[in-house]
Amino acid sequence: PFGARSLNRRATGTHYKQHARRYLEHHAGLTFVAANMNCRGGELGLIMRDEHTWVFVE
Repeated sequence: PFGARSLNRRATGTHYKQHARRYLEHHAGLTFVAANMNCRGGELGLIMRDEHTWVFVE
């Protein structure tokens, strides 16, 4: 079924975004700002920052 495949892809994407967020917080010292932010050009998976730099992750 198409719906089940779509749900599995979404769950997989969510899992890896959470993994990336934890990694960037613990190993790069970044602070989480937002997730799954829709904009004109598409979606930004994660928005993070440190003291001087904004980081956009897809």
